[in-house]
Amino acid sequence: MKPNIFLFLCILIMIIQHSHQSSYLTLTYHETDRYYLNTGTWKDLLGVKVECPKGGIIKNFTLRKDSSYLWYEFWCYSSESEYSDEGEPIIKGLTLRSTYKYTVNIQENIRTLSGYPVECWVDYGLMSFELYNDNGILRREAVCHGLKSKFSTKVEIQTATGTARATTIDGLIGITVGSQATEDDDNIAYPLRGFQYKIDTSSSNERPTVSYLYAYSILRNMKIVKQKAQATFENLRNSNTQKD
Repeated sequence: MKPNIFLFLCILIMIIQHSHQSSYLTLTYHETDRYYLNTGTWKDLLGVKVECPKGGIIKNFTLRKDSSYLWYEFWCYSSESEYSDEGEPIIKGLTLRSTYKYTVNIQENIRTLSGYPVECWVDYGLMSFELYNDNGILRREAVCHGLKSKFSTKVEIQTATGTARATTIDGLIGITVGSQATEDDDNIAYPLRGFQYKIDTSSSNERPTVSYLYAYSILRNMKIVKQKAQATFENLRNSNTQKD
């Protein structure tokens, strides 16, 4: 057997071995705990953590509230296992914690959030995020998992908008952040990569237009990758007429 063919076959075997486990991802619905509306402003978001179980990745989220409480509704992609699985499109063994040190003094006005980013790097997706108060300075923390993505957008897709008084949280309520596309056998997941708050005061400082800009990725179907590798391996084996 020629050395270059042997090397190619070795690479194919490695792909098959690393892809032997299921590429199946479960899309599940979750809610955070209810948090009491202390101020009625965006500051009630401080300390509220959105986190997918089993090392999953957020698809999208929506902030909700009633007369007394606020909470997040969100959807997560995950495999059946909470452990690292290199055959999965979500690489759970590759996890990075992203913090943002840009100085923003916490004010009651929602303009404090203008342009504030909660983002992961390209080929990473959001597992969790949280805003918090660091001695009067706005900070955030995001946990990001590596992804086997085939496409990623920039943080430039705009959500629906809301308008409310700048001293309330109401402008953020009911806006879905992240892809709402339907999964299929080819595009098996649309995980959220990050987002920014967009506070537009061009029409009114007292009642700004509130929205988000976000980015998402499309994940590879590792089952198809495995099948193609197996088919290529089989074709090479069948076409090999050389003898030892």
